Amino acid sequence: MATQGADRDRIAVAKDIGDMEPLTADEIRAALQRLLSAPALARAPKISRLLAYLVDVHLDATPDALSEPVIADAVFDQSDGFNPRSNPIVRVNASRLRNVLRKHFAGDGAAEPVHIHLASVGYTLEIRRNILSSADGTKSPPTTAPAEQTAFPPTVAPASSPEQPGPQD
Repeated sequence: MATQGADRDRIAVAKDIGDMEPLTADEIRAALQRLLSAPALARAPKISRLLAYLVDVHLDATPDALSEPVIADAVFDQSDGFNPRSNPIVRVNASRLRNVLRKHFAGDGAAEPVHIHLASVGYTLEIRRNILSSADGTKSPPTTAPAEQTAFPPTVAPASSPEQPGPQD
């Protein structure tokens, strides 16, 4: 079982960054603590509990715990008879959490070393390193990420030669 815990600490969440080191569980937990102390989350206990629960599920790699009834019971103390069609508590708070996270990382949290976002559909977290943040929390100059590089050189039409006339009008 010790191996499972070690594997959990090496979660590869920097999938779209290329050769960056995967985030550890400790880095993710530290990011969660910084987020929970941010003013927007500190004054919103429901979405704070939802975020903490989603991070725990992410670290434990238990996707079965991401259904609305399970979240409603675990986070919002809803009864076993919870009906997501008639009670939108999970969807409403997930939407609020998405907006708070988006605003936080677009503003005051932009320099945070780890960014946590809630996927636009469902309850899966997207956790990744901030490539514009240095270890001391200051922004470093942007670098060209592989996705920003041109895949192919610009197409240049060859000059017409007497043997090969150009396009006809």
